[in-house]
Amino acid sequence: MSLCQAQLGTLAARGEVTAAVERQLRQRLRDNPSMSEIASTLHLGERTLRRQLAEEGTSFSQVHDRVRTEQALELLQDTGLTIAAVGWLLGFHDAREFRRAFKRWTGQTPSETRLRLA
Repeated sequence: MSLCQAQLGTLAARGEVTAAVERQLRQRLRDNPSMSEIASTLHLGERTLRRQLAEEGTSFSQVHDRVRTEQALELLQDTGLTIAAVGWLLGFHDAREFRRAFKRWTGQTPSETRLRLA
């Protein structure tokens, strides 16, 4: 019962559309789906999705970055994965691109974060 209440609390805090976008992104993170692809999956127009996310106080890029950050932090705990492999699993085709994005998201490099998490 408390798990359901916690999930409902998260849904209410983030908003229904934001939660739906997060679910879609988590399922297809490696494919790095665009906003138009997610909107289509949710049977919405891109402009409608953008407007609904704005009404919930966020944007597609903010949700996408947050989902990627959360997943990256989880994957970095697996020391069997290289930094490049973590980036690839998050939809980055270049490890340098992943490192720059991760530093922008967290203020630390993936290597620094991995050491801190160990």
